[in-house]
Amino acid sequence: ALRCPMTGTGQRSAGVPGWGGGADVVIAVSASGRSPEALGAAEAAARRGARLVAVGAPDSQLQSVAEGARAPFVPVPRRAPARASLWALTVPVLLAARALGLVKVNEADLAETAARLDAEADRCRPSAESFVNPAKSLALGLAGSVPIVWGSSPLATVAARRFGDTLSANARYPVVAGALGEAGRGRVGLLDGVFGGLAETSRDIFADPGDEPTGTRLRLVLLRDGGLNAEDDSDEPLVVEERRADAVQTLAERRGVRCDVVTAEGGSALERLASLTAVPDFASIYLALAHGLDPMAVPAITEMKELSNL
Repeated sequence: ALRCPMTGTGQRSAGVPGWGGGADVVIAVSASGRSPEALGAAEAAARRGARLVAVGAPDSQLQSVAEGARAPFVPVPRRAPARASLWALTVPVLLAARALGLVKVNEADLAETAARLDAEADRCRPSAESFVNPAKSLALGLAGSVPIVWGSSPLATVAARRFGDTLSANARYPVVAGALGEAGRGRVGLLDGVFGGLAETSRDIFADPGDEPTGTRLRLVLLRDGGLNAEDDSDEPLVVEERRADAVQTLAERRGVRCDVVTAEGGSALERLASLTAVPDFASIYLALAHGLDPMAVPAITEMKELSNL
């Protein structure tokens, strides 16, 4: 989500790309320190002579690999699943990238981001009622729906995909998530489908306009970047992103699809990303609790690892 003057790629599968070699840097991250993907990347980096930085649980397999390669290892004590440790794992990566000259992140950016996260945690605290708690309000709106989460910019898309992951893992909801630009090439058609506009045609014309629609319906969550686009080399001009976001909101309104909008706040890209992830993170927790689910214990994840012998 942050601009980088060099080519970089995210890798979720084991190992590193075939072109990786001695001129490259591999940053391997694993909350547990034993994920096959991170271990595979670290081991491949060591074999190919790439520089390695590892981040994960202390006294883990990942630490052993890093020490064997004489590479820096940043210990992050594991207190929660990886999805609940976003910032604990992200900050070491940012600091390593800054030391390598890959990103510009200053101390003020980190302090303001931390303050933003604290403020959002206070707004979304369990004791705050839903009418003043944006996370509870968002969770109530999503309850019983099929969520679609789209980001209007590259940064907002990172937050959108994370929200899709947390809704699936924490609340066990099926989610469509991605970039609004990609949606315009096909997935926006969902708004016309059986859970969208098509369902509206079967609604009782004598029903109270204020009544909630019956049956499962789409619920659109649009993450917008707040009208900030300071980078001259942005992927798309700000006006294109804003016009596209306005258009999809209009499309949803015309088809009777409810839409929630979360708009980024803050001066730096890091703080804006925090503002787009904080409320959705809490919302996924509240939605899980509303269904009587433990958001931190996901049996399917545990069983998949056991069956795969991972």
